Amino acid sequence: MINVPLRSAACAALLFCTSIPATAQSFISSSSDAALTGATVENFNATTPGSYTNLNTGIVTLSGNDTLFIENTFTNGYNATGNYLANQNSGFTVLTLDFSSTVSAFGFNWGASNESWVLAAFDVNNVLLGSYSVPESQFSNAGDFYGIAANGISRGVLTQTSFGDGPVDYVIIDNLRFAASQQGAVPEPSTWAMMLFGFGAAGAMLRRRKVSGALAQTA
Repeated sequence: MINVPLRSAACAALLFCTSIPATAQSFISSSSDAALTGATVENFNATTPGSYTNLNTGIVTLSGNDTLFIENTFTNGYNATGNYLANQNSGFTVLTLDFSSTVSAFGFNWGASNESWVLAAFDVNNVLLGSYSVPESQFSNAGDFYGIAANGISRGVLTQTSFGDGPVDYVIIDNLRFAASQQGAVPEPSTWAMMLFGFGAAGAMLRRRKVSGALAQTA
């Protein structure tokens, strides 16, 4: 029979191994990134062009610190097709994407930007999972696409961080993609190391128990 201290150590090691989530994150720069396999796509074509304070697609809610615009003036340019989301010259400089359930990755086509923007991802507890500077796309129509992959994303925030050309950098966002959170994510190397340490400690205690028992029997 395993004694109480050994059983407690083994249980603690097992609890540690099963409770630590994978927290690795990466920056996405292609709509064909493996992290977006099977992703849902919101292309805004079902949304009537006009101005909005927020947009709720049923899976993701988009809101900003100012007006959101759905338009198609520059369709087939600036990495946009059909309807797309924009801020024109008077809209948002902060855009928030609240997902109805956690996702493991999200991204979007990005066009017309001339300023610096930062994209960040947060979990349900508002803990930062990762943030990246989004490259300027300017006049590009080469399919520029950016996003973040990290298990357990609850919210994404896109923020304008430079204002050299004016108070609002006119940007275009289209083909928002997001993939459901992965279950049973593979632990990071550091987590594996801690797992092995925990099981090693439990094994050492078991070996000491056997040695102590053998000595007691020969005494």
